[in-house]
Parts: sequence; structure tokens; C-alpha cells
Amino acid sequence: MDEELDKNLFSALRQDVTSLIPTLAPQDGDKLSAQLAKLLAMMNGGPNDTTAKSTALEASRVLKGAAGKLHSISVFNSKASAQFILIMDAAAVPADGAVTLLEVPIAIAAGATVKIDYPRPLIASAGICVSNSSTGSFTKTIGSADCVFRAQVTD
Repeated sequence: MDEELDKNLFSALRQDVTSLIPTLAPQDGDKLSAQLAKLLAMMNGGPNDTTAKSTALEASRVLKGAAGKLHSISVFNSKASAQFILIMDAAAVPADGAVTLLEVPIAIAAGATVKIDYPRPLIASAGICVSNSSTGSFTKTIGSADCVFRAQVTD
């Protein structure tokens, strides 16, 4: 199959990617199928892509306990009323009070699901945590265990 594809189609893209991420980027000596596999891996989050997800209803979750990037998040609110979702730059879920947000508070309606795919990932210096909150500001007031979280994070 390598011989059927035109290597020139990917030459410019390969050069751009190589300059940005030289360790993961397709190399000149790679077969075309290996180059395509590397490009797909990079577009899908790369080799360090991790899915953090709830296994039961919860009020908060540590998505990444160290510095990293948030590529996407989905939240289901099983509560009978609306609430806010806070995405925070923290290695552990902070106590109620002032928090450092990575994203504006996300309002979520009762029984609703919100999914956000970030074209450019959110970058956290400490870690990535998510929590429900009755307040939509820089102050966290955690609610009950009534959410399901799913997120894609990388180093």
C-alpha cells in the first residue's frame, strides 16, 4: 500500500509537524504508512493521551494530577436543577472557596450533557480538576455527587 500513495501529498505537512514536534513527527526515512500513523496519533492527542472518566455519579474528579493539557470534556448533570461546572488548575480538588480556573464557569441545565472539544487544549501548570458548584464564579461551592465526567488529557 505504501507504493500506491503519493509521498508528496504529505511533504509540506510533514515539514510543519517536524518543526513543531521533532520527536513524534514523521521522519524522512519513515515509510508512508508510518508517517500517516504518526500524524493520526498526533491529531488524536498523541501517545500520552489519557481518558479520565467517572465510574459513578460524583461531585468532582481529578482529571490529571500534574501539569498537562485538557483536550475535551463531557459532563452529565443528573441533578433536578441547573448548576455550574468549574475546571481548575490544581493537582487535587481544592476545598470550597477561591479557585484558579482554566475555563469560564460552565452552566449546565438539569438533566443535560455538555461536551466541549478544545481546538487548542487548555494548559494547566499544576494539574486539572473538575467540580460541580452552586456558584458560577472564582469561588467553588461543591454540590452533591450528581455528575458524570469524561475528559481527554495529555502531558
